[in-house]
Amino acid sequence: MYQVPKNISARFEFFPGFGWKELFFVLLGLLLGLIVYLILSIFTHSPARYLAVFIFTGLAYFLVIPGPDGS
Repeated sequence: MYQVPKNISARFEFFPGFGWKELFFVLLGLLLGLIVYLILSIFTHSPARYLAVFIFTGLAYFLVIPGPDGS
């Protein structure tokens, strides 16, 4: 058996701290934002309904990225 250096990650990451799990949650936030957007489209045609997509996607992103201390 060989030793793996500490600076090598055991999981695939697109960039440090952002892997498949984080991508899944961000895409889930995007899907939820699109659903809210479509529901709002029934009642209004205001450009403000696009905010639902940005808010839900951004919220999902900031909830899953690791903090400065790595947690």
